[in-house]
Amino acid sequence: VAEGLGQDLKGALFFSMITGDYLGDITVKRLNAQADAIQIIKVIRAATKIGLKEAKDMYDTVKNGIPITITISPEVDNSERMEILRLLESAGCVIK
Repeated sequence: VAEGLGQDLKGALFFSMITGDYLGDITVKRLNAQADAIQIIKVIRAATKIGLKEAKDMYDTVKNGIPITITISPEVDNSERMEILRLLESAGCVIK
């Protein structure tokens, strides 16, 4: 799994494993040129439990060059959070 992750994300995950703090916010700094809008919106909705319009607004914000912070729902467990990070990055998000 680690081979498919970016350097910033690997560092964040390593820090989380050491501290035991897997929960919290995810900051998306920007999108890659090949970003998959539909996949990113789906992942935002799954992570936050917000509606389609709100997730689309978040996507549009980062698409316009403004970083966004995704606050993970308390219903999302640690393994799901790691999968969310992986899915966001694979869909074209640059994670802080």
